[in-house]
Amino acid sequence: MSGSDWSRALAVAAFIGSYAALGLGRVPGFRVDRTGVAIICATAMVVSGVIGWDEAVASVDAHTLVLLFGMMIVTAYLRLSGFFCLVMAWAIRNARTPLA
Repeated sequence: MSGSDWSRALAVAAFIGSYAALGLGRVPGFRVDRTGVAIICATAMVVSGVIGWDEAVASVDAHTLVLLFGMMIVTAYLRLSGFFCLVMAWAIRNARTPLA
């Protein structure tokens, strides 16, 4: 196999592995969660030369990162305030059947 064939094989393996791990939520036998899987696979793609460093940096969207960070802050405050417990209690009270 030539160098580009190995890069292509690594890209396919990283893609399939990352989607499998993201679907499972973690990697069995390892202490890696979804975020860790994404970082490891992205690093493998850059190190192996499948994607260049400049292309990897250009693919990061700052607007999306700011949106996600803001959503995490709002969700954390909603959890601390008990909002999700209130919504859950309301849903249980108003469910017509056990399966809703």
